[in-house]
Amino acid sequence: MAKLSKVKIKNDKVILADGSIVDMHPRHNFDKPTRLLLQHMAAGVCSNPDCLSHTIGSNLKRNDYAGNGVAAHICAAAPGPGAARYNKHQTKEERSSYKNGIWLCGSCSIIIDRDESRYPVDLLCEWKAKAEKRAMTMVGTKSLTQFELADSIRAEVVRALTCNFNNMVNPFEFPVQSIHHSYSEAIEKLDPRFSVKTVVDGAITHVLSAKNISDSRFSVVATGEATSELQDKIENHRLTGQGFKIDSSKINFINNDIFQAFKQSRPGSYLYLKPAVLKVQSSLYLVSANSRHFLCTFESSYVGGEKVITVDGETLDGFLSFCFKVNAIDSNVFIEFRTSIESWFGNLVSGLKHLPKYLEASRYLDSVAEFGFLIEYENADTLVQIPPAKAECYIQNNESTISFKKCLSALCALHGFSKILSDNLYIKHSPLDTDSVLLSQSFLQLEKGAVLQPLEYGSLIFSQRMDSIDPELASYFCSGVEGVYFSISDGVRVLIEVFGNFIECPPVVASYEGFEVALYYGICGEDSGFLFVNLYSNQETKVTFSLGDGGFVLRG
Repeated sequence: MAKLSKVKIKNDKVILADGSIVDMHPRHNFDKPTRLLLQHMAAGVCSNPDCLSHTIGSNLKRNDYAGNGVAAHICAAAPGPGAARYNKHQTKEERSSYKNGIWLCGSCSIIIDRDESRYPVDLLCEWKAKAEKRAMTMVGTKSLTQFELADSIRAEVVRALTCNFNNMVNPFEFPVQSIHHSYSEAIEKLDPRFSVKTVVDGAITHVLSAKNISDSRFSVVATGEATSELQDKIENHRLTGQGFKIDSSKINFINNDIFQAFKQSRPGSYLYLKPAVLKVQSSLYLVSANSRHFLCTFESSYVGGEKVITVDGETLDGFLSFCFKVNAIDSNVFIEFRTSIESWFGNLVSGLKHLPKYLEASRYLDSVAEFGFLIEYENADTLVQIPPAKAECYIQNNESTISFKKCLSALCALHGFSKILSDNLYIKHSPLDTDSVLLSQSFLQLEKGAVLQPLEYGSLIFSQRMDSIDPELASYFCSGVEGVYFSISDGVRVLIEVFGNFIECPPVVASYEGFEVALYYGICGEDSGFLFVNLYSNQETKVTFSLGDGGFVLRG
């Protein structure tokens, strides 16, 4: 459809939007009786069904009436710019007649003329008919203001709720959520600029959020000694961006009916000002001197004031959390990383969430001597690193990194045992034992196969009295033959605890090949006169560690 040209006036001739030309003439306005008739036929209510505002009533001093009602033309009273829905076929009498009029509030009368295509003649005639029918049904009925109606509904709802609860077979079927939502909506009506979320958890908390920041201003006025307290809190909020709370009895609210109404009905309540938190997508890395390992992405919180910036967050279901704070006033930087395994407890190790990430990270940490944590996020198209690249704590072994690595090492050990044992292994609430973790790693290495380990030349391998050795072996030693191959095992089955799981390990067997034999007599003490044999390593000595019989067993 071709776009119509704008209305033009030239030599007292008006070129309409459809291209036709008509003579310019004065406005054909309604007379007073017609205006009153339009008002009365609509009962003084705006005919827009989405508005329905009362347009007339007493003024504030109650010495005259006041209102914002308008007897608006459906088709314009005269041609020219801004003349909406002008009909060139109407006569003067038709333009100024009741049939060409509709009763509206001042706002709606402006809107329908500024958006002619949205509000055509047929729609306005439909509004008018519905308004007259509605006004007809209102004759003889009781009039209620919005507040009177709200009070009446509230009383009836309480009566109905009491009746329903007392007579229900199963009270859990009652639509509590709907009532809860309706309660929040009722509060919003006190000040439509804010949306309200109500939380009931021991105490009732109302969370207000501005629908439009530019239209949500209100004033807080402190009373008496609270003035200094409020000023300090506001100043701290300006500098740090952090929120605060203050006893509502110490302050008054101006231009916010929700706060003021709540204060009056809830003595001892508090006003909480939440910080303006910006959520930023962040990445977590493990970094060493020459490499870094990507661990995960997560959402961190950014709170900034004029002088202090705070960034914090947690990831991997709370396993790792951090807090970074920089103070531009004294150039102080605070960085803290924390680990917690509480979210692991009660989980089957093989089904633990994020297990592949943990195992991969543990393998990386086994390959580096020192490591640190690095958080990256974008702020205003700038890549930000926490800690800063020049910070001394960028890479170091401290309490947080040691705890992080110990947790992953223990988890890898328990996961290794879960592949060997047929039993289900769960992560239980138990402190981590560093020695148990190291032993676990040693036994799991031996489970994969024998481990060959060199010995320093001249190391003592074995020492024993000859009469306590098997006679055949003693004879072999005394023959002076070198290079005999033998194995030693004390048969001890070590019990290891990892995350509350007690695992009994098979005995370790040490096999020696290549050594030197030295025989000597005891010359003092209870062993005087007995022959002893000592075995020492030489340059060709090899010792191989392996697991004996019995396998791994879960105990307890």
